[in-house]
Amino acid sequence: MMTDLEKTIYRTVAYFSFFSYPLTSFEIFKWQMSPERPYHLNEIIEVMDKSTWLRSKLEHRRGFYAFRGSQIKDQIRTRHKRFLNATTKYKKLERLLSFLSRLPNIQGVALCNTSVFHHTREHSDIDLFVISRPGRIWISRLVSVAPMKLLRQRPGESLCNPIDISFFVTSDRLAIEDLKIDQTDPYLSVWTKSLVPLFEHEEKLFAKFFSQNSWADQLLPNSSLAQRAFAKRTVAKARFPRVHLPESWAERLQRCQFPQEIRRLENIDSRVIISDQMLKFHINDRRAQISRSLNDKMEVCKSEF
Repeated sequence: MMTDLEKTIYRTVAYFSFFSYPLTSFEIFKWQMSPERPYHLNEIIEVMDKSTWLRSKLEHRRGFYAFRGSQIKDQIRTRHKRFLNATTKYKKLERLLSFLSRLPNIQGVALCNTSVFHHTREHSDIDLFVISRPGRIWISRLVSVAPMKLLRQRPGESLCNPIDISFFVTSDRLAIEDLKIDQTDPYLSVWTKSLVPLFEHEEKLFAKFFSQNSWADQLLPNSSLAQRAFAKRTVAKARFPRVHLPESWAERLQRCQFPQEIRRLENIDSRVIISDQMLKFHINDRRAQISRSLNDKMEVCKSEF
């Protein structure tokens, strides 16, 4: 009979295996998924050394763990290569933040998705999550996205380090639990807990965001905000003068530019949400696939648990 700790380690590696992302023992400790209680790092290291069952399922090489038969050497090589690519994106990100932090209606910006894990390709997007002032979300999107469009820096336009600002919420709509596709939605939990705040004009804005989304702690009780998140923060610059454009005008202008797929998916589920408090444009949403993949891997070993 497998222990809960063995199941937790297996579940955590199983989740990240979807992305061919091998984990260190510390990362297993940090991202331990759905344990009965949070386990200490030394407990994880000890059981990974002693468990014959885990050794039969996982391969260990150069400090990384992955499923046996998953070509761990190639995964490690790829992870190192993508880490170096991600560091080059931060140079472009710094210039972008210098601009975004000056926009008067943007309250905060955080880095998200693969850039957070330093697991990017040359053509991978620099994904940002934006919190805007209430009642000014359409203006915030217009003034932040339009320059990227004019400079051809958006996904599908730039061949190198495209910028994707496709998720906006207002500061009075920080709770996102209702976006879950199922009871757990592991991807949304990891996405929420892995956000890297880059700047905030409102004091403790992201502390409020994480507080209102504490539901993610149930699945990921050990994934506290990394200290490096604070090292990546930019100093918010003096803002540009506020332009009093009508919010309704900004909405009409942008709606007429929406592709047919956005119009088709608008508000039918949590992939594309268009409202005065949230603008979310994630057409290629793989959360259901990720959740099924994790469930399938856990079912394979269910008889052994």
